[in-house]
Amino acid sequence: MKFLVLVLLAFTSSTTIAQKIDDLIDYESLDHEIQLLEMRAGNHDESGENEYFFQVNMHALAVLKEERKKAFKDRLQVVRDLETFGDTIMKSLSFMKVSSPPPTLRITGESLRNLASEAMRTLKVSESQVAILIRIQLIEKNKQFIFLGEDSVIGSVSYYIIPESLPHKPIIKDEIIEITDSLGAHVRFQLRYDLLDPKKKKRK
Repeated sequence: MKFLVLVLLAFTSSTTIAQKIDDLIDYESLDHEIQLLEMRAGNHDESGENEYFFQVNMHALAVLKEERKKAFKDRLQVVRDLETFGDTIMKSLSFMKVSSPPPTLRITGESLRNLASEAMRTLKVSESQVAILIRIQLIEKNKQFIFLGEDSVIGSVSYYIIPESLPHKPIIKDEIIEITDSLGAHVRFQLRYDLLDPKKKKRK
């Protein structure tokens, strides 16, 4: 009888461990690309030509009850600026001829792992209390002579890699996201995850 109890305890313990391991995030599976699909310029510059680029930021947010009530800019978070991409000059209200391959920014699971780790240390939270959001901003370049003037944020779009809701699992989904504004700008991006690409998945 005692032996049977020990076997059952061992089985229960191993099952519990397996479930916990299954719930942990494999950051290497989060490699993905942001590809520019289509872009129409807005009417943002008096010259008739608009100089644009995209700025991408990674935000690790503390998922705490009191924090979720705050405005996004006031929340406890760790932010990392990634490189810009898609620099272009376009006439007002014109469409871009997107090159092949299209302008693309790659986000690695390793960079997301580093961000989550830093957020845990800096914000004093557990891994399950860290959400990660990516924000893409369309920016019009207004600076002259490098430092005169200020660039203008035309619009932005965000998506969660690791959501604030439970279960605390990554969102791995190829999808199209968009930026629009009232002056005619419209941008479409494609999110492409390596894990969902048979060719890249096979190479791994």
